[in-house]
Amino acid sequence: MKIEDRQEASAIFLQQVIAAVSELKVRLQRDYERTYPGLEEIIRIILDEEEANAWKLSIFPHLLLPDLLEEHIERLGLKLAYTITSGAAELDECLTAA
Repeated sequence: MKIEDRQEASAIFLQQVIAAVSELKVRLQRDYERTYPGLEEIIRIILDEEEANAWKLSIFPHLLLPDLLEEHIERLGLKLAYTITSGAAELDECLTAA
């Protein structure tokens, strides 16, 4: 394989990773905004920060980004929006205590 071929393959690989990270960020942003309504800007900032960390840690940042983001959110102690499943859990607690 010629040097030019390797460089081209590396450039294509990098473009694919960048595209994968971009798509993942869109999905993660959407999912976390649904989970934490009203915190869109905070989620965007955290997502950008953790993307930068993922790139520092690996040439496959899209594999690390979801876990880094989740860990950061947990460290902040953000409260989940009331969901059907959390409501069901609270109902179960009430019924068990009664």
